[in-house]
Amino acid sequence: MEEEKVIISLNEMGVSENEPLEKVVEDCRNKTFRKVLNYMLDPRGDNLNHAYDHEQESLMQVLKMWKEKHEDEKNPSSIDILYKNQNDEYSDPVGWDDHIKEYNDIVRTKTLTKEFGGLETYEGIDLEVRFNPGGSIKSI
Repeated sequence: MEEEKVIISLNEMGVSENEPLEKVVEDCRNKTFRKVLNYMLDPRGDNLNHAYDHEQESLMQVLKMWKEKHEDEKNPSSIDILYKNQNDEYSDPVGWDDHIKEYNDIVRTKTLTKEFGGLETYEGIDLEVRFNPGGSIKSI
């Protein structure tokens, strides 16, 4: 049986002009948000994905810096991971060690217009990261 592949999109919350980080992820429902975030913050390509371009690499560096600040015990800042559901509404922040399968409305059916016409339907997850410079209750 072939493993399920989902396209995950990761962006900074409220910044729509950024080209989001996108990767195809196998068996993502069994992964934690922490594992997916770490995978998304790796700019290298693999057997399913191309390496990030310059614009994506810039966004990845910002998100990686936020994550490092979040994980620094001496720093009061934090980041929240949220997702958009089928109704295009934001979720509450998710737990970093929660598994994606714990959220039944996270996978969205999306449609992509192909370069030479036609439509392609796929399953996707839209994650957004929100930086809280003053901190909040840490979920890690």
